[in-house]
Amino acid sequence: MEAKLTDKPSVPSPVCSKNSDWFTVWISAYEVAPEFYKCMFDNIELHYNDEDETASNNPGVEVMAPDYGASIDAVMCLVPGNEKLCSSTTNWSNLVNAMEAKGYEVGKDLYSAPYDFRMGEKQFMAEGGDYSKLKGLVEEAYENNDGTPIVFISISYGGPFGAAFLTDYVDQAWKDKYIDSFISLSGVFNGAPMVVKQLLSGMPAYGLTWIDSVLLRDTMREWPSLAWLVPTWVEDDENNDEGNRVIMYTDVKNYTLSDVPELLENGGAAGAAAIKRKQNITPVRDPGVKVHCWFTEDMPTEWGYYQANDKLDKEPGVIPGLGDGTGDKHSLNRCESWENVEVVKRSGLCHSCYLSDEEVIGEIVELLVE
Repeated sequence: MEAKLTDKPSVPSPVCSKNSDWFTVWISAYEVAPEFYKCMFDNIELHYNDEDETASNNPGVEVMAPDYGASIDAVMCLVPGNEKLCSSTTNWSNLVNAMEAKGYEVGKDLYSAPYDFRMGEKQFMAEGGDYSKLKGLVEEAYENNDGTPIVFISISYGGPFGAAFLTDYVDQAWKDKYIDSFISLSGVFNGAPMVVKQLLSGMPAYGLTWIDSVLLRDTMREWPSLAWLVPTWVEDDENNDEGNRVIMYTDVKNYTLSDVPELLENGGAAGAAAIKRKQNITPVRDPGVKVHCWFTEDMPTEWGYYQANDKLDKEPGVIPGLGDGTGDKHSLNRCESWENVEVVKRSGLCHSCYLSDEEVIGEIVELLVE
């Protein structure tokens, strides 16, 4: 993610700039350095407007996902701009390199579709939003390759991002024409329980002990993406194998999935609660295309929590379950009952490890070549 600063009226620290041309805000070694991380948090904070369901940056801040479409530089690693850090934080680079070795060319038949991961389904669906851009990119790539249907490949939040696009933004005729298949890696189709903890009490940031986890929590509390990633009770979801389960046990009330907005409100995350109440898309339905759904469900994973009701903003106790270390199995396995799906479950492969696993990379390339 890149940011541009123009006459910011205030900054959280004397080390922060009020004016700057476009720079990498998420993520760089500079941005997470002691004290400087406060600048980053201020630059990626969002403010949710419940009336029109929009989310806006702080005054004087613009944020964008760079290198869309024919350029893929921004998705190659998590910390760009430094060769050593980039090589140790690889993202899509291993797969891109393997695809290029098989003849794929960036900008010809290989494209990237980065998006503002702070946003949720309402912002993606809006006029001129990320789904509009994605639809245009697919149609452009299709035409540039003599009518060859497109393969989507996603990881983590890209799973619900892609699934909601297919179920709620485009119709079946469009999918039949333009989409070959959807390869989902670690797709958290009904979110991840640990997002509840992030919104209520905060979590450590990548092992960086100097970062204030409560400040990070407050920065993210009005990100629509996090509200969307809190597990949801979908009453008519035939694929739900866990029921309206309890996600937070307290001495006053046991909060089930359908009580999540109340839980967030009582825990101080009023913005997230407002977003959750108006959520109308939970991407657990069949997307109507061929899906390769690959995930792990045998690793210890946070599944629920317990805490005193008057201390919901404090570190809770953890109820363990199974998943991939981030997403729990009940979110990851929602694809299993889709009509045209190939499910591959891997043992002990962590949530973010799929793009660095040689076997996975090889199998993806094999699918694409076929």
